[in-house]
Amino acid sequence: MSTVEDERLDYGEQRFVTFGLLKGRVIAVVHTERKDHTRIISARKATKYEQLTYFEQLSN
Repeated sequence: MSTVEDERLDYGEQRFVTFGLLKGRVIAVVHTERKDHTRIISARKATKYEQLTYFEQLSN
């Protein structure tokens, strides 16, 4: 897995995107940390660019 901060927009809270494999596909899970838990905002198939970035990070 690989996690990066989501800085695309000002969401009013710190958001993260975690990339990982699910049934052989790269997925992107957007989430934020709350006091005592993690709140999942969305989960989706990663874009082609995100997939390339994910595999590049794994190889380093």
